[in-house]
Amino acid sequence: FGRTATGPEMDAARNGGGERFWRTWFVPRNTVLAVAGDFQIIEASARAKEAFEDWTGGDRPDPVDFPSVETAERQVLTAEAAKLQGWVVIGHELPRVPPEDEAALRVMDYILGAYHLDSRLFRESRELRGLTNDNSSFLEAGVRGPGSYSLRTYGRPAVVRLLIDITFRELTKIRTSQPTSDELMVAKGALIDGLYATRYTTGLDAARNYALEWLRTGSHDASASYPDRIAAVTAVQVQEAARRYLDPDRMLIAVLGPLAEISAVPAIETEPPLAAWGRVERVDQGGR
Repeated sequence: FGRTATGPEMDAARNGGGERFWRTWFVPRNTVLAVAGDFQIIEASARAKEAFEDWTGGDRPDPVDFPSVETAERQVLTAEAAKLQGWVVIGHELPRVPPEDEAALRVMDYILGAYHLDSRLFRESRELRGLTNDNSSFLEAGVRGPGSYSLRTYGRPAVVRLLIDITFRELTKIRTSQPTSDELMVAKGALIDGLYATRYTTGLDAARNYALEWLRTGSHDASASYPDRIAAVTAVQVQEAARRYLDPDRMLIAVLGPLAEISAVPAIETEPPLAAWGRVERVDQGGR
């Protein structure tokens, strides 16, 4: 998804590659079925077994772990695009986050820039300055390998450098100071009573999330303890999570848009040129 397969890849799929993949991975022992709704558990279990009783397959293959990665230093990747706006993605990989750190990292992410209308990034970029429609953070945990933390924004060429500067200011702020009690209260409420609750709003939502959790961890311990773990997060833990998992000096900065215009416009505040953020490398559209 998201790109066109090459000729050799299509040939491999046509010549049995797709079927081999299916036979290897789509087997009963590698599949999770979750059922949610108003029913009797014993009856539902019996009917599910009956529906799938003739499905056979091999043993579950050993899971594949993806190798760890680590960005060594900050770098700016630029790509030319004849557009009216410029787009920016800033971020780096994340190591596997242990359960004892996950809750604090989730609260930190919500305060900094998770996709909503009261984050620090939203207020500084849109509400106070009107530079963009969106400046959000995305915490994407890894399952069998590293995850990632990215911040994404866009705007007219004249504001791209300022958006980058504002984003790094907020990254520094959340690592060097603790959140306010109001920020902590709002984040906890939104995560527990909002985002967590919506995972189980309907039978389909509940079945999907329970199935994914079991597939990833083999239990429901994480979801069962989630509200209590979020509620127990302190301001000190939020700052510690930011210091432990966010490193502005290693973040890659990707900029796509009319590069000459982005570089040439006068500064609006005190934002520096792109080169101030790290070594600038030009990439073509068919590259990374």
